[in-house]
Amino acid sequence: MSHEQKLTRRQAAIIGAFTGITAGPFEDVQQLGDELMGRPTWTHEYAHEKFADELRERAKPLFLAICAERASESALVATEPKCPKCGLPQSECDNQRADDERSPPLV
Repeated sequence: MSHEQKLTRRQAAIIGAFTGITAGPFEDVQQLGDELMGRPTWTHEYAHEKFADELRERAKPLFLAICAERASESALVATEPKCPKCGLPQSECDNQRADDERSPPLV
């Protein structure tokens, strides 16, 4: 079972606004830029360093929220120990159960 999740278009726009690297349609980044700047933005503005720096600062809390959300999801997934033989979580692994049955009891 895969725990991977795709980015939403809004998350991709936030990443684009913060990093300057689009992870989805540019129109989504521009729409977010309009929202964060509080005015309509023009495509050519995104090439100017001063504008990009201001947009990055305004997008930073949104970007960090995505990071925190993904980190907490990863922590939940990574908490169960994996079987060294097959890599599955130990609760889903037949190898682990078989090893436990063969192990002598501790006295």
